[in-house]
Amino acid sequence: MQGSLAQITDTGDEVGVGTSSPEEKLHVMGGGLLVEMQSDYYPDPRIVLNNDGVGANPFLTFYRWTGGSNTYYATRFYDSGNQGFKIQNSNTATFGNHTFSDAFTLLRNGDVGIGTSTPTSLLELRSNNNNRVRFNHSNEPSISFVPNNGNSHFHISHDMTNGLSISQGSQVGYRELLTIKNNGNVGIGTNNPIAALEINKNIDGSASAFILNQNSGSNARAIFLLGRESTGGKYGYLAHYGENYAGSWGDYTNSESTWLVGNDTNGLGIIAGNSQGKIFFGTGSSEKMRLTSNGFLGLGTKNPDAKLTVKGKIHAEEVKVDLTVPGPDYVFKEGYDLKSLEEVQNHIKEHGHLPNIPSAHEMEENGVQLGEMNMKLLEKIEELTLYTLQQQKEIKQYQVDMSHLNRKLEAMQQQINNLKN
Repeated sequence: MQGSLAQITDTGDEVGVGTSSPEEKLHVMGGGLLVEMQSDYYPDPRIVLNNDGVGANPFLTFYRWTGGSNTYYATRFYDSGNQGFKIQNSNTATFGNHTFSDAFTLLRNGDVGIGTSTPTSLLELRSNNNNRVRFNHSNEPSISFVPNNGNSHFHISHDMTNGLSISQGSQVGYRELLTIKNNGNVGIGTNNPIAALEINKNIDGSASAFILNQNSGSNARAIFLLGRESTGGKYGYLAHYGENYAGSWGDYTNSESTWLVGNDTNGLGIIAGNSQGKIFFGTGSSEKMRLTSNGFLGLGTKNPDAKLTVKGKIHAEEVKVDLTVPGPDYVFKEGYDLKSLEEVQNHIKEHGHLPNIPSAHEMEENGVQLGEMNMKLLEKIEELTLYTLQQQKEIKQYQVDMSHLNRKLEAMQQQINNLKN
């Protein structure tokens, strides 16, 4: 049939509109196609097949009445050429006057965007306020979170080496913050944790923490380790030993470590690494206690010079001292050289202190050995006892002598009285 507006050709199998050689069941050439479907509402829903008239990019648009005055909702499926395939939405408008925005984009390289027409990963989701979530960014198996305010990007990814990582930066894995390996080890600040939990603050590994578990059941040991390295003795650790732990004290490792060896189970151990290691405790802004590598404990001092060094006062209910000097019972034995009081007086006049007792200057300079000094004081007490016993003996002798004298005087007085009479 030939009309003034359109040419329609029916070949029996195909129908052509605007062409005499249709290639499909319905072939429309030279314009778009509008399908208006009858419904119980007015205006009727419509489907338009056309192109954008610019790049000859085809689209298929669905129009549905809004209930308003000749206005429609519109959704368009659009092949935008180099920009890929898009699904677009429009606010309500009269037919033919819609302005479309991209809701879904499929680029030629396979990247998909929802809420964005320029996805940079296999799948990118963008909210109305421009916050984004990307999947498989930079061809990494990952999920990336991109805020709209320029703050850090964060990524959750499989690092392809049996690990799941959380990283920060413009690219996946740029700065790895946390890694979980397939053996259960967790690393913070390191992508190759060698313990159940390894925390590495500095990039060069100079400040690390490790949590380790060894063995199982009553033979288990849990270790919290701090140091530059987890081997080589450059660390200290806190360990809890099971009641049947079979190892030795401080035996975690290795060549630069010096420990006291001996089994000690079912307890908590605090260990400092290598021969220079020390453990110190502080409160407020200052150190209060220190245990050095040679076993010296200092309270109030950083340089203890004995097994226990205290700078300050000690308050105790009782103190027991093991003697390294003999008790002064030798004072009571025969042959002891007990100085006469005259000799003691001369020593005091010459030296200003008792014999065998250090001077005040020596005690102020060198301190006092408590056990030794107590024995010296006991020696003086026992010498005083001997002096007292000696004086008591002399006093008794004086009393006897005085009694004899008194009797003689009484007799003499009686004789004088007799002569007078």
